[in-house]
Amino acid sequence: MDIAGEWKIINDNGSKSKLTFIHGTTSGRREVLINGVTLFKKPWLFRLVGSEEFQIDNNNIGRIEISPGKGLSYEYRLFVNNKPYEKFEKMKSKSIVNWNYNSNRITLNKDTMSVYFKGVEVETEGVFGENGVETHFNIKIDDSFTVGVIKTLSSGNKHEGMLHLLFVNNEQVPEF
Repeated sequence: MDIAGEWKIINDNGSKSKLTFIHGTTSGRREVLINGVTLFKKPWLFRLVGSEEFQIDNNNIGRIEISPGKGLSYEYRLFVNNKPYEKFEKMKSKSIVNWNYNSNRITLNKDTMSVYFKGVEVETEGVFGENGVETHFNIKIDDSFTVGVIKTLSSGNKHEGMLHLLFVNNEQVPEF
């Protein structure tokens, strides 16, 4: 088994998955795994270079391009949603905000305004507040429900954009 490349992919819920690409340089074998689970597999290919496209999850399509390198080596480039991996990761990291509340991760996906608690999407309700939009939700910690509010406010600086502040039980939680 020849691991040709490994990349960390930021998921919509703020968690990370490990994408592994296996390339048999003599057989042409190609396999893509996410966290050790096979997404795509071709056991034998005569063509050793080219590209392979695969579905990463409901929202993301991946493509690995294989090109000849120096000597008998190969070069591998990952694209996600037709963007080079580096650009995709930069855009995704800007759209995700994570907080740590009592060792539990709370995530806001700014693109969809979805809220995740421990990686699972929670039901939310958007309310217009005094200074902007508030996203209200409930989370269950130690068999009791806790109220969370994400306040989306203007930073007052066009270069910074919007601020997203998390309050749980009326106490602000710092980002991590």
